[in-house]
Amino acid sequence: MLLVYYHAPSKTLYNFSTYVVTAKLRSVRVTMDIDKGTQTIYFKATTRDHNWSEVALEANITRTIGGGIPLRTPSRAHRRMAIGVEEATSASTSIKLWRVGSGEILVEDEGLGSGLEVEGNVRWLEDHVS
Repeated sequence: MLLVYYHAPSKTLYNFSTYVVTAKLRSVRVTMDIDKGTQTIYFKATTRDHNWSEVALEANITRTIGGGIPLRTPSRAHRRMAIGVEEATSASTSIKLWRVGSGEILVEDEGLGSGLEVEGNVRWLEDHVS
């Protein structure tokens, strides 16, 4: 997972990427609402800031199914580029960033026009996140 959040007011970069030793993906959930034609990704991740305080990020990202653009990706099975992922740039997002110890909320916001790609076995990911 590659996830970096830049908090502009404090000029602080929070790196939740899995290659960072202090970062951890805490939970992931992928749901689909067939009646609404939407897919929602929920996740919670934690990391440490420059003061070694634990910081958490929680997000809900919802996209319209079929509302994205199919992108070509390398395919070993076809030995060429093949349609592999749908990228949406019109997802809606709600986020919350806070300090775990004190409960201080740094950011709580909603936005439109978020980018989202869902690829691979997301059910496996849900089952293997602690």
